[in-house]
Amino acid sequence: MQSHYDDGWILYVVGIASAVAGARTTINPVFASVCHMCASIIGTMLSNPEDIRDKARDVRAVTHDVEQAKEKVTSLLADLQYWKEMGQPQMEDESVRFTNEVAKTENVYRELAGTLDQLAKMSAQGALASASLGGLLLALAFACRSAPVDPFANSMTTAAATQVQRKARNVLVKMLVVYGSAAALALLASVMLSELMDPGLTKAATLTGQDAPAFEQVVIQGLPVPGQS
Repeated sequence: MQSHYDDGWILYVVGIASAVAGARTTINPVFASVCHMCASIIGTMLSNPEDIRDKARDVRAVTHDVEQAKEKVTSLLADLQYWKEMGQPQMEDESVRFTNEVAKTENVYRELAGTLDQLAKMSAQGALASASLGGLLLALAFACRSAPVDPFANSMTTAAATQVQRKARNVLVKMLVVYGSAAALALLASVMLSELMDPGLTKAATLTGQDAPAFEQVVIQGLPVPGQS
């Protein structure tokens, strides 16, 4: 399976080229039409299993980083002392909210990584199937062309090509289902990360003109004050 991951897109191209060559080789117009349809189906499945697997690894690495960030926040709050009068309850509430949301995002990313792994595996299997089906179509086309003109033989060859087309369509449908699941999970992860970036936290941590202390009004005993001689 490793070689199918590395050379997956090449196998897809081989399948497309073989199906197109079969369409040009056969003298049966129905068979040629089936070959063209199979080439289109394989073209729709065209993907790179190795790239998809690399994306799964990247997502899994992000999941690990998110887990570490959550642990660091928890550890930091546990180490702080002597700040009960400096907003400890509020900070702890925000910390609980943050870690809960991070845990949800972490689960989504973990599911996304697993779905991408499944998609990479299916893409590799689809690549092998595409090359095999394309080669079979080309072989049938040559067999039909070299054999004497026989309506029964032509009908059997066309039926075999139709079975090849049905197999390719089934593989495509399975891949599209996993593609849809991966897209939905990626969108959900993006939305959850956006919610984590709460603008209220930035606003609360930013001093405005009304919130900032008026240092010019502070008077220290014993020091000259502007306006006094």
